[in-house]
Amino acid sequence: MELSRSSPGEDAPNRYGILPVGHDETALAVGKVRFIGDNVACVAAVNEEIAERALELIDVEYEPLPAYFDPEESMKAEAELIHENRPHNLEKDYHHVFGDPEKGFAEADYVHEARYIANEVTHAAMEPHSTLANFELDAYSGKLGRLTVWSSTQVPYYLQHKLSLVLEMPMSQIRVIKPLVGGGFGGKSEVIPLEIIAAVAARAARSPVKITYTREEVFWAHRGRPRTIIDLKTGVKNNGRVTSVACKSFRTAERTARTVWSRFSTQARCWARSMTSRPFVTTDIACSPTSPLAAPCAAMAR
Repeated sequence: MELSRSSPGEDAPNRYGILPVGHDETALAVGKVRFIGDNVACVAAVNEEIAERALELIDVEYEPLPAYFDPEESMKAEAELIHENRPHNLEKDYHHVFGDPEKGFAEADYVHEARYIANEVTHAAMEPHSTLANFELDAYSGKLGRLTVWSSTQVPYYLQHKLSLVLEMPMSQIRVIKPLVGGGFGGKSEVIPLEIIAAVAARAARSPVKITYTREEVFWAHRGRPRTIIDLKTGVKNNGRVTSVACKSFRTAERTARTVWSRFSTQARCWARSMTSRPFVTTDIACSPTSPLAAPCAAMAR
């Protein structure tokens, strides 16, 4: 949805992301809200009750935009893109061929083709995401000094770098403290919106700010395993030896409508190749953002 008026996100418009190729996130939405769960405004108050009451007083006017719920349909878009600089809503695509896959299929005694769908899941760590940010204040000038952030993160140095980009501060003036994390499993290995928002709010309030997600908010904002559609063609001999594999995979960025970490695509390519004793493999992998309306309903058991 388009925001019809200037948005709070314009106070911290610098972009960040999980990889340099995908710096497409801002602390708060700037001009456009791309998914339910996107952050529009932040309120800092002396207690949670007052903050909740203040949030109810915020009135936001939205202009509805087309929504995309299927990655294959999303990639057909010519206009009204989720990100204007991503033609066809395509974040990243990979195409790899090893050897002669068609020769491998010709040598196979049996060829099997099927589509597999792995739905989105969240890591469901017992501890939700939580961040406390605090700026030092110069006693004489009243100017903001060093920033200290305590966060339930698995990537403190990565968070330090992204805070530097958004706040336009040298990394030497930012300290990130990672306490004992109450479960992560990879779900805290990306910079989560509240980690940036807490620092932006602390700068505005000139006081310490702490934000902790509820369990529901974790489902809205988490960086779990994306929904994946896999078209897999496999050729095998009668003795069970795999002769060739053709894999086409679509991965969505459902929860964020933003960048999908290319690690997932790299793993898919490696797994497909490792299935064969001969290098006859072709992989086509596309990462496409979508804009879902509901939180995921699955959780990873540990």
